[in-house]
Amino acid sequence: MVREDNARIGRALALWLLLPVMSAWFVIDGVLQLGPAWRAHEGLGTPGVFTARCSHGDCLGGGTWTSGDGRIRLHPVRLYDEPDQRLHTGRRVPAQYAGGSGAVYGIPSNNYRSRIANILVGLIGLAAVGAIAVHRKRRERADRLSQPDPNRFRA
Repeated sequence: MVREDNARIGRALALWLLLPVMSAWFVIDGVLQLGPAWRAHEGLGTPGVFTARCSHGDCLGGGTWTSGDGRIRLHPVRLYDEPDQRLHTGRRVPAQYAGGSGAVYGIPSNNYRSRIANILVGLIGLAAVGAIAVHRKRRERADRLSQPDPNRFRA
């Protein structure tokens, strides 16, 4: 009985808290990153060089970006559209800064596709929560209407 209650509570939390929050985050993050990702795709960013910085053997796209003329330097930044070859500390990769968050984009950049996918996944999640809420409300109403009212024919 306790396990069933815990499982029910866990499902309810996942459905009514986790799914809407994560879905909204996907939409918001996707929308905020779509502009810079599209500018990078169009080649409208500031060209420069990304230098990878790794810790404990992990290079997850973190490092420093310096503009081509050396006047702008961003640290720490994340590299989207990483090259096919593995990054290692000190590896320099052509990249462009297209504004927005602390991210730079490889050349060429197709990261806008990931941003559109994030938005779509978030919208699908929000739509699912809405559809489940409407379905539950309708089912509750149908159950309530199907129950005979004991006071209906009393005088």
